[in-house]
Amino acid sequence: MIKSSLLLVLLSIAASSVLYADTHNMYEATYEMEKDSTSVHIGDALPAMEWVTSSGKVMHESDLPADHPVLVVLFNPMCDHCQHAASMLWGELPVQKDLTIVFLTGLNLKEYMNDFMKAADVKEQPRFMIGAT
Repeated sequence: MIKSSLLLVLLSIAASSVLYADTHNMYEATYEMEKDSTSVHIGDALPAMEWVTSSGKVMHESDLPADHPVLVVLFNPMCDHCQHAASMLWGELPVQKDLTIVFLTGLNLKEYMNDFMKAADVKEQPRFMIGAT
């Protein structure tokens, strides 16, 4: 497990709400998981993860930088709010030089990832990944 910072951003369509992560002022937050009452904090090690990028490459948490913050965003590729958030975060990459952003969706939505990238006007690169898990 790597010691990257973890900030989990949940974009909820059902509630029609978007949690905007202000990358200039990432406030420390805690997400309490009701299922087993385990706490996940910013700075915790990432759990074991595997995802497939839009180009078909299989990635793991060990492929992420161990010494820089990682922003993980759970998203729906057909969601306008998610597309807007991706576009905004893409624009922050030149400012946030150490930040790696990983957008993850469900495997059942993998076929829509390329459309999402076009709509959000983003490109996959080592610091900005879009995948399905």
